[in-house]
Amino acid sequence: YWYCSPTRRSFLSGRYPAHIGNGQADICSNVLPLNFTLLSDKLKEANFACHMIGKGHIGYETEDHLPINRGFDSYAGYLWGGESYTGGNHSIRTFTKDFWHDHKPGDDVCDSVLYSTNWYSRRAVNIIDTHDVTQPLWVHLAYQAVHAPYEDVLDFEKLPYKSSFCGGDSQKTCTKYGSMLSVLDTGIANVTDA
Repeated sequence: YWYCSPTRRSFLSGRYPAHIGNGQADICSNVLPLNFTLLSDKLKEANFACHMIGKGHIGYETEDHLPINRGFDSYAGYLWGGESYTGGNHSIRTFTKDFWHDHKPGDDVCDSVLYSTNWYSRRAVNIIDTHDVTQPLWVHLAYQAVHAPYEDVLDFEKLPYKSSFCGGDSQKTCTKYGSMLSVLDTGIANVTDA
């Protein structure tokens, strides 16, 4: 779907966006009602270890709507949309943090989120590396990259500007987007290797 939130809800519920609301989920919305069975619930019934990492943006009317209460053994990531890639900060709303860790706000991990794509990848690799292989595993890795706001990656990961790819006024955004995509590709490679 052309919005991220309906796509995220559709993936977890198995329902088309037109049937569950095709708009962005507000922070206190019930667009993925508790009576919906999620993929995580079904996998949990089949004895999977289920972990969710990354951007949720699926609507959280109550704490019962949080991923940790809907079939996931752990959750770390953003609840809403428009977040910064660093420190758990939100870039649109007046509140400053929008990072959740299991059953509580993610104050214990926010300072370690130097760039969310890297942090999510490291967390996924750690879960995979420490998992008991006698139990099936599902890691729902919902990257926020390469989603707006477009933010610089860490300095050592920045790609050099290439005029053949970018030009004019979009030069800075194009270079930034390319670097963001490169960091995402590296993260996916690391998770795949794990």
